[in-house]
Amino acid sequence: MANTMLNREDKPATPHGYMRWDLNAAEIEAMTALLIKRDEDILNKVVAIPDAERTFANTFEPLIEDVTDEAVGSSIYQPSYISPVASVRDASFAAKKAMSEYGVTSFMRQDVYDALVALKNNTREYDAMHPEARRMLDKAIEKRERSGLGLPEAQREKVKSIRSEIVKLCTEFQEVVQNDDTRVPFTKEELAGMSDDFLESLTHLDDGRYEVTLKYPDIIPIARQCTVRETRKKMSLAKGAVGYPENLERMSKIVSLRAELAELLSFNTYADYRLADRMAKSADGVHAFYEDLVPRVHPAASKEAQAILARSKTEGDLIAPWDMSFYQREIEEEQFSVDHEALRKYFPMDNVLDAITAIVDKVLHIKLEKVPARVQVAHTGDARVAQALYDDMAKNGIIEGDSIAVWHEDAVPFKASDESGALLGYLIMDLHPRPHRYAHACMITLQPASHNSHAVIGLLANFPRPTEGKPACLRHSDVETLLHEVGHCLHDLSSETYYAGTSGTTGIEHDAVELPSQWFEGFAWDREALKLLGTSTDGVVISDAEIDNLLNSRKANKGLGIMRQVFFGQIDQYIHQNAGLSASDLKERYATMRAELTYTEEPAESCGLASFAHLVGGYDSAYYGYMWADVLAADCRLTGLDGEGGRKFRKEVLSRGGARDAADSVRAFLGRDANAQAMLKELGLVE
Repeated sequence: MANTMLNREDKPATPHGYMRWDLNAAEIEAMTALLIKRDEDILNKVVAIPDAERTFANTFEPLIEDVTDEAVGSSIYQPSYISPVASVRDASFAAKKAMSEYGVTSFMRQDVYDALVALKNNTREYDAMHPEARRMLDKAIEKRERSGLGLPEAQREKVKSIRSEIVKLCTEFQEVVQNDDTRVPFTKEELAGMSDDFLESLTHLDDGRYEVTLKYPDIIPIARQCTVRETRKKMSLAKGAVGYPENLERMSKIVSLRAELAELLSFNTYADYRLADRMAKSADGVHAFYEDLVPRVHPAASKEAQAILARSKTEGDLIAPWDMSFYQREIEEEQFSVDHEALRKYFPMDNVLDAITAIVDKVLHIKLEKVPARVQVAHTGDARVAQALYDDMAKNGIIEGDSIAVWHEDAVPFKASDESGALLGYLIMDLHPRPHRYAHACMITLQPASHNSHAVIGLLANFPRPTEGKPACLRHSDVETLLHEVGHCLHDLSSETYYAGTSGTTGIEHDAVELPSQWFEGFAWDREALKLLGTSTDGVVISDAEIDNLLNSRKANKGLGIMRQVFFGQIDQYIHQNAGLSASDLKERYATMRAELTYTEEPAESCGLASFAHLVGGYDSAYYGYMWADVLAADCRLTGLDGEGGRKFRKEVLSRGGARDAADSVRAFLGRDANAQAMLKELGLVE
């Protein structure tokens, strides 16, 4: 087959970002209604065409060609993650709920499905389509058939009703987690073991105490460093109580509805329904994956758990969650002479970002350059007319000359170009925590790449802020997280697919989405990359001896680390393979599996499942994909900053996105099928 990948000369000469960040609550509401109306009009026009007159141009192209509405949608979704204005956040959450509910209704339209089938049955028209368009058409039809199109009308309506209720419950679940703003006060004595820099970064209360949040820059250091067990316990319980018990009730309703949905669609379980179009193919495929992996990891995890129990000197055979990270750190420091707090001086944020851009350039031949930013915030005036706002975004957008509009002064924009100087797109990094802002780390496709658009990508994280006179220095684990999220961004920025629907993370099997991110985070453990990443503000480079100790420490507690991921994946599979689970059933099973797989107790007064947002945010029956992608990524890992190997990985994996099966992309890169041996070897679990 001839090469059908995009020629970058086809890209528009003037880049565009069809969005803006200054919408107020009323404008978000109006824009939501406008986008829904625009989509309805497109679908109604498509279905009105007689089947005998159907062509790609009049039936499917209108559904896949224009990225404007998708990008404009970012203007109404993104504020739910980042806006400091409560009314704007609330409006954005409401918009997401409305768009999701509309998406269920529009996706389940029988007349749209019939139109797509009629187009596919026009053999001459179908054969003449671009290969990516044929792939998307096939998948659009298959996905609708798996979702109940073709069923009798009464059953279709029942499916639609269930989907709408699931969307509503999932959005409510996410809101509870994201809006949590728990703060716990401690005295200096209660924070014994914490560094002066850490204490300085906290909010100082009038009574002399320090205010600690549940954000990662606060809770992780305390879990690892604080020598006061009661403080660690208090923080662990506070984190475990987020969303509990109300979200556990929601989760019970969600999994019950999902089980009912799967039964209506003639699948054995909801997991089988969700996995039908993944690399794993079925619940049995995931089970086989774990059956192969767990026996090879479990002995190491058991040995590590016994070592922690011996140190904690607590009764029973389970580790308290507030002891796990603390004693894991102790073991790392003693066995491998690694003091992660001391290593932070080598990872000031600005240097790490410079090093990452150098690694991206050397390995993938992509240049990331900072560009000037203009800050746009929600305005306080009267609402502007929705259609006028839409027209303005379609015409002007956020890119203006060499600058790009961002949503906060923390957000830093980068321009991405290939080795010829051709523009690939833009990346906006927003890396520090703020009140009511997204509390984890993620990549967001604000505008997908295609033959007529450049990618615009957002990266949100929660790394420490610089304090007065001192830079923000990262832990090595933070560096790994940042590399992971940049890997996701590079997947979208590297896209050479013709259509947005197959670019980057879009259209690829869900259990392969994490492959580029897991692959790129591997540079946190590469000696050559560490020499770039690890340079203090006064120019001191991390030593070979320190790198040796750090690399050796990767093997510390890795059995438990893998089993923790197995636990999250297995509880996900369990609740989506068993119907009729009450909130108390979920809590009991979560505690039982946590104990069996990670040797950790689950406190009676909390349940981590109540804040397990992955399961309501697209990773339902799919959390195993992190471990699955770990296996793929380790097998694809390069040795050092290998520019030729990186070029091949970009060509065969990153640029292809969802234009072909992920297994084919991995096979094209490796020359064979992937296996788990490389991952187990690099973690010291096999010789």
